[in-house]
Amino acid sequence: MSVLSAGAGELEDWPRGNRVSCWVRLLRVRDMDELLVRLVEGLREFPEASDEGFREALHAWAQALWKRMMSGSGGWRAVSSAAVRRRRHSLVSYGTMGHRPATGKPMNPKDKIAVITGGASGLGRATAEALIEQGGKIAIFDLNEKLGAQTAEALGAGTRAYSVNVADEDSVKTAVAAVMTDFGAIHINVNCAGIGAAARTLGREEPMPLKYFNGIVQVNLVGTFNTLRLCAWEMQKNDPEDEDGERGVVINTASVAAFDGQIGQAGYSASKAGVAGMTLPIARDLSRSGIRVCTIAPGIFETPMMAGAPDRVRDPLIEMVQFPKRLGNAPEYALLARQIIENPYLNGETIRLDAGIRMAAK
Repeated sequence: MSVLSAGAGELEDWPRGNRVSCWVRLLRVRDMDELLVRLVEGLREFPEASDEGFREALHAWAQALWKRMMSGSGGWRAVSSAAVRRRRHSLVSYGTMGHRPATGKPMNPKDKIAVITGGASGLGRATAEALIEQGGKIAIFDLNEKLGAQTAEALGAGTRAYSVNVADEDSVKTAVAAVMTDFGAIHINVNCAGIGAAARTLGREEPMPLKYFNGIVQVNLVGTFNTLRLCAWEMQKNDPEDEDGERGVVINTASVAAFDGQIGQAGYSASKAGVAGMTLPIARDLSRSGIRVCTIAPGIFETPMMAGAPDRVRDPLIEMVQFPKRLGNAPEYALLARQIIENPYLNGETIRLDAGIRMAAK
C-alpha cells in the first residue's frame, strides 16, 4: 500500500484503538521527521506532485494525520511540539525530484501602500519619491501639516498626507485608521520622523533639564515604536506575497550616533541606540506574521536638519568621512530602503549608511 493510498476517510473508518498501530506498521516511522520523509517519497508516485495546490493539500492532510497520530498512545506523545513546528512547512518545499528550497521573490512596490513618517521632507520625502517611481502609493505622516499637504500635491496621485504626532498614541491610531479607510491596506512602513538637539549632561549652571532628554527619546524612539506597532497590526492582515509568507516590511531610522555619539548627544544617541537595539527583538516578534524589520543607521546627510548648519559645523563632519568625501544625499537613503523592501532575506539587521565615518568626540 502506498503511503498516500489511505485517505482521511479510510483513517476515520479504522477503530480508534488501532489507528496509530496501523500507521506505525504501514509507515515504519519513529517521529515526525520520518513521517514527512515517507510522505515526500510518496509524492514521486504522482504526476500531480508538481502542482502547488496538490502539495498544499497534501501538507494539510499530513498535518491532520500527525494530529491523529499524536492523539494515540505510546511514544508519539513524547515527540516535542517544537519538532512539529520546525517541520510543518517542509512538504511545500519538495517537488518530484526531492528537496527544493523555498525561494522568496522580491516585494514589488507597485500598488503597495507605504506609511512614511517624516515623509514631507528629507529622507522620508526621498523615499516617498523613490516608491512613487515604482508605482507605490504613499501615506505621509508628518507633524507639519502644511508641508505634508504640499509634498503630497507635488508627488501627485496615489499620495495623501496626514497630520501626525508620532509620539502621541491617539494621533497615530487615528492616522492609521484613516490610511486603512483611504487605501485599504499597509504593506510598508518607513520611519524617518525624528528630532535632534544637543545638550551636555552637566551644563554651566545646572544639569541637563530632563525634558530635553525625554523629548528626544519620545519622538525618535517611542514615536518609531508607536508607529511600527500599529502599522504591523494592519500588515499581518495582508495576503502573503510569496511562498515564504511575507506580508510587510518595516524600515526604521537610527543614526551612526547610536554607536559613535558625540559630546552633547546623550539624548539623541540614546534614542537612536534604542531604535537599533529593538530591531532584532521586533523582527523576532513579527516573524510569525511574515513581517520583516530592518534599520538604517545613516551618517551625516544633507537634510533639513543640516541645511542651516554653518561651515564650521559641516567641515569637521565631512573631514571624518572616508569615501566619498561628502555628506550623504537623501536619494542614497531611499535607494537602500528600496533594496531592503525588495530583498526578502534582509531581516533583523541595522545597516550603517555612512561612507565609513567614525565620529570623533566633537
